[in-house]
Amino acid sequence: MPSGSRSRKSASAASAPQATIPGTRTPSALTARCGSRRAVSIFTLSTASGWCSVPELRMTEAQLQAAVLDMCKLFGLHAYHPWISVRSEKGWPDLAICGRELIFRELKNDTNNATPAQVEWGKRLTFAGLDWDIWRPDDLRTGRIRKELEEIR
Repeated sequence: MPSGSRSRKSASAASAPQATIPGTRTPSALTARCGSRRAVSIFTLSTASGWCSVPELRMTEAQLQAAVLDMCKLFGLHAYHPWISVRSEKGWPDLAICGRELIFRELKNDTNNATPAQVEWGKRLTFAGLDWDIWRPDDLRTGRIRKELEEIR
């Protein structure tokens, strides 16, 4: 490198701690995408305990979904989300996540409630013996999502 030139890292890359989830090989900081070109860091993982620390942020369903899909990748789980719901059955869950078990999750922000069609699909899936529930941003903050994903990993 010529003298006088410096390697420059973006402030976010330099300050973002790298963490590893036990059982994974590569360090990663989980991010959620937002409407802008930049990604918003939703939480980072502690290398010592595998626990996450999530700031009190208003999170959209799209940001929650991005964070959950990132966690699924880190845990080696397969997740399916219908790209466009226009031709899908009304109320079908946002995510089907497959590990040792198959779970279905509807994602909601802090203020929205499930539609009657979503509740009906939840009842049908539960009646069939499948695991269906609703995840909200608070479930990410409390570690509930991480715990449920670890259980099926």
